[in-house]
Amino acid sequence: MSNLSLFRSPLFIIIFTALSILLCEIMVMLLISYMPSFSPRLISLTDIISHVVILVPSFYFFLFRPLLYHIKERNSAVLELQKSEEKLAWIMNSLTDFIFVVDDRMNIIWANKAAFDLLGKNLIGKSLETAFEFKRWPSFHDKVRTCLVSCKRNEFELKIEENNETSMFLLGISFVAAWKKDGSPASAIIVLRDITETKKLQEESFRAHQLASIGELAAGVAHEINNPINGIINCAQMLLDENGLNNDRIEILHRIITAGHRIATIVGNLLSFARKREEELDWTSVKQLVSEVLKLVGTQLLKEKIDVKIIIPDDIPRIRAREYQIQQVFLNLISNARYALNKKYPNTNEKKALEIKGELVKRNDNQCVKITFSDNGNGIPVDIWNRVFDPFFTSKSTGEGTGLGLSISRSIIKNHAGKLYFETLEGEFTKMIIELPV
Repeated sequence: MSNLSLFRSPLFIIIFTALSILLCEIMVMLLISYMPSFSPRLISLTDIISHVVILVPSFYFFLFRPLLYHIKERNSAVLELQKSEEKLAWIMNSLTDFIFVVDDRMNIIWANKAAFDLLGKNLIGKSLETAFEFKRWPSFHDKVRTCLVSCKRNEFELKIEENNETSMFLLGISFVAAWKKDGSPASAIIVLRDITETKKLQEESFRAHQLASIGELAAGVAHEINNPINGIINCAQMLLDENGLNNDRIEILHRIITAGHRIATIVGNLLSFARKREEELDWTSVKQLVSEVLKLVGTQLLKEKIDVKIIIPDDIPRIRAREYQIQQVFLNLISNARYALNKKYPNTNEKKALEIKGELVKRNDNQCVKITFSDNGNGIPVDIWNRVFDPFFTSKSTGEGTGLGLSISRSIIKNHAGKLYFETLEGEFTKMIIELPV
């Protein structure tokens, strides 16, 4: 025990006080024995003076001063503790994670600001189940209860679906328990972290790798098709060069050669589109890019009786772009327009049309090329406007869309310092608009 701790001891104070008084009385008695002529009043006065002279300095140096030091030290410690608590509270409240502390009965005894924002102000004292009642997360309650009962620390993920929405909602949950001496949990710290976007990005990355693999596979298939097609064209040309062929055979050979060249063109476009490569931005023509994409899907559009109208002036400025990426965006927008038109007009209809328009516009004192893909489909419902560009969100039927097309397209356009947005009227039309700097 340190000297300061000894001075703070109640036993020391009692002993010290008793000894001090005893010492004073002894000194007074000795003084009186040497001076028997003292009157009672003088003896009392001497007794008082001796007590004051001895006890006051003694009490000050051995009791009050250590006590004052102790009070000062304690106040300093309390102040440091308050600062530490305020700093910890500031850190906890600045976190976007939802943090709760619950007791062994699963009652909330502390929560940070994010938790209050999620569940409301009157949290403290509520049971965890009551606080989350409107969220209807039964699996969450079960997991926490299991951890408390088993006294095991755990970390797990939950898949949550709310408000009958098909979008995926994930929470990462870290559970850390504080223990009593008997080994039972005294309280638990529950950390809820919204990892929805993280999961979506992971899946988007995985899907992008899948698409890259499909692109490589398509390139391989295209090479395999290209070689025999060249052989077919060459053989047909050799037969055509022979003399004595009747008109019917000549026409058939011309058809073979024409069809072969058409296949070779499609394969060439497929190779160009599927090839994964890192290339620098280069000056390119918007009209040429649209033309190249239509070579890939033009036949399908014709088969589905979709009228394609291209309004792009020849003198429209060129843009700096990675050609294959912009082609990917154009192909996706045309594909979406096809889907919308076929859904609204399963058969031939004069309104079943896709218009691709290019024009030069001015935005914030800068010139840019505006490319608009307009269709007369069913439009985009108002309730999904804010989710159209979200990864993995699709309004198409199961198996007909990945929900990645518009998300990736917007990312590509953004990387080109451009914008991708839409204008729509439900039941009437949709315009997907790209703006790229010139």
